Amino acid sequence: MRRVLVAIPTILWQRRACGFQNQRALLQLTCEHIYCSSSAREQLRQLIHESSVENALRHLGEFYKDASPVEGSTWLGKLSTAPDICSRIAVVLPQFERWYVARKASEKVTMHEPWDWYPKARFMRRRFVFHYGPTNSGKTHVALEALVQAKSGVYCAPLKALAAQVWKRIDARVPCDLLIGDERRFGGGAEHVSCTVEMTPLDFQIDVGVIDEVQLIADRDRGWAWTRALFGLPAREIHLCGEERAIPLIRKLLYKTRELPRLELVQHKRLVPLKVSPSLSGDLGRIENGDTLVCFSRRAIFDMKKKLDGIPGVVPHCIYGSMPFSVREAQADAFNNGVQAGIQDNGGKRHVLISTDAIAYGLNMSIERIIFTTMKKFDGKQVILLPQATVLQVAGRAGRFGLLRSHLVGRCTTLDSDDFAFLCEAVNSRTPLLEKAGLLPTADILELFIRLRGLEEGKNVANEDSTTFYKRMKEFTECCQAADLFFPCDLSRSLLKIAKELETVTDLSLSDRILFCYVPLNSHGKETFELLRAFARDHAAGREVLLCIDSEFEKVVQQCDRISGGDMRRVQQVLAKMEHLYRMAEMYCWLAWRFGKTFVHLEPAMALKEKAAARIEEMLQRL
Repeated sequence: MRRVLVAIPTILWQRRACGFQNQRALLQLTCEHIYCSSSAREQLRQLIHESSVENALRHLGEFYKDASPVEGSTWLGKLSTAPDICSRIAVVLPQFERWYVARKASEKVTMHEPWDWYPKARFMRRRFVFHYGPTNSGKTHVALEALVQAKSGVYCAPLKALAAQVWKRIDARVPCDLLIGDERRFGGGAEHVSCTVEMTPLDFQIDVGVIDEVQLIADRDRGWAWTRALFGLPAREIHLCGEERAIPLIRKLLYKTRELPRLELVQHKRLVPLKVSPSLSGDLGRIENGDTLVCFSRRAIFDMKKKLDGIPGVVPHCIYGSMPFSVREAQADAFNNGVQAGIQDNGGKRHVLISTDAIAYGLNMSIERIIFTTMKKFDGKQVILLPQATVLQVAGRAGRFGLLRSHLVGRCTTLDSDDFAFLCEAVNSRTPLLEKAGLLPTADILELFIRLRGLEEGKNVANEDSTTFYKRMKEFTECCQAADLFFPCDLSRSLLKIAKELETVTDLSLSDRILFCYVPLNSHGKETFELLRAFARDHAAGREVLLCIDSEFEKVVQQCDRISGGDMRRVQQVLAKMEHLYRMAEMYCWLAWRFGKTFVHLEPAMALKEKAAARIEEMLQRL
């Protein structure tokens, strides 16, 4: 009797162990089916927001080997009783997702190894050529020549206007597409793309990539886009163009990706010397043909234009950041043509450009002399002294190589003598080296973070309300960490701000809400967010999203037509309204390219943009 009592637990344990082994075998078989099925592999990748199927399958292998979620788990009973392979996959995938969020998500959301976000680039043997040197040294020109000669390539620009300029330049030689946030232009069969750096395509291998102004990788707000392009661009050869101070940081980043041995450094000297000339001491009468007066606000530009309009023989042109790039291009062309004509006439009209630091990055400007009207600017939070790098970048625009010039050197100076010493120090001092690259969480990382926090608090992420989402976003900004070589870009003026404004929109899915938060806004006024909320509500309800600004546009057009010739103040007011409508149409286009099923009025929005841009250009002529 005693021997029987002892044997029973042993038999039960053996049966249980046998059942457990059968369950392990069944789990292994299910994982193998996932591995062999293309649709199941893609479902697996999307489930954990991985950028590659290979990484997702690697995590699936770890999940299988991890005994803790297997032994004694109730879901294994469901796996054993599932009637077919599709049913078994349906049992395994949710459990795998829970395991991933619990075991792996915390590693990813800390953003310690962002190069691993881009496996396609990691699987390639990439070569880098860093063209370094000051402004006007021909860096971008040399890199673009390599791009045009390649079978396929991508140019990554710091500004939409520059992306459009380079697009035209490349398209004149080989077919090229334009890819910017709110606009696409496809020529058909093109193997080359010109895009803003934020829009850098990472899905297809190419021969040559060009990442321009790579020193902006350390920018507080936009540095993440250069980091993403550097780590993720799947190009066999990548040309980096930028300042010498970025070299140590680039070397450290490529060391992390094990690509440092394939980095080549190419130095470029300035093609036209730059010289600091005497201050104007406040005397606008000393303005010359080809001068550029640098202001740092739209109002300051218009005030300066009014002053220059009173000087006989001076023809002012304006460029500022919020200006539609087609209008900016028209103003730049008028300035360039006027300067060249003035040089040939030798004493004709003096064409002068009034601009913000938007001219710091661009091509083919006939600038003879840069004149800083101030050495301070508002950085979005407070008024600061101009960073040395900004001073050098803007000042370096003077003296364009290859264009007809009145002087053998480019010149820079200040309008006020009080600012002159600051300019001299900035030009003659060595710029500090870059130390860290910016990072911004991808939509996948934000969703993982929200799922992780929901798991920690025992909540269902799918049922979290909009207020909880904003709370999660704030938590992310507070606990966001990065490795020694990185810093998290400022979210307070972009994602976090939009998340707060969308709290009242309750029906947006988590993934759509996150994508809405990435909308690039040039205006943060009340009307902008009211329109964005209206767009979000209609989209969440699955309704057709209307443009909503057509009638307002017609009203502003009528106001424009009724303005009397000399009422400059009224022109500026109506101009501001028209620029606002242009930005709202831009916002609609950006969303339409990402939510095509509900934002169905892309073509009318693009047409309204063009009409608004034409009106803006017309009103600038009347100022």
